[in-house]
Amino acid sequence: MFVHTAVVTWSVGTRADDGVSLIEALATLRNQGYQIVYSNDLVTTSQRVKVDVINLRTVQAALGSMGLRLSRSGDIWLVVSDQEMQPSLTFHVVSMTGETIAAAEFQFGRAGERTLVRGTDGLFVVKWPAYSVDVVTVHARDHYPRTLPLSQIDGPIVLQPIDRVENVIVTGSRNV
Repeated sequence: MFVHTAVVTWSVGTRADDGVSLIEALATLRNQGYQIVYSNDLVTTSQRVKVDVINLRTVQAALGSMGLRLSRSGDIWLVVSDQEMQPSLTFHVVSMTGETIAAAEFQFGRAGERTLVRGTDGLFVVKWPAYSVDVVTVHARDHYPRTLPLSQIDGPIVLQPIDRVENVIVTGSRNV
């Protein structure tokens, strides 16, 4: 686990028209004079914040939507997991064949925790883990698992069915 800290001077809020990475937003707060400390387990390069002006208030609000918050300890602000506000996300998972998938397992991160979720009509409400993740792997029976970066999930997650051999004929001969 890496921990980052910085001490810098105060400046006016910065515009972020297209959104910036959370790491860049925290760096901007550091440039504004805040001492910010965070762990790479919680803050990853794929997390984005879309705010008009980067300041302490707007970054705190953006962190809330990620299940994180700023906690003050003296002059230092810590980015911590917000256990009280663990967000849920809804995923739409379908098969390439058009079949509805009734149950899926969601794995958070490359080797993270797995959560089995039963859905209705391919819709799954998943409780987000207490730590930050940048990829989700979806597992469903009779389908290949699919790993996607969170930044690429903007529609249904389509899973490819596993081809199964339906008939096998075994013949043998004594004269092999």
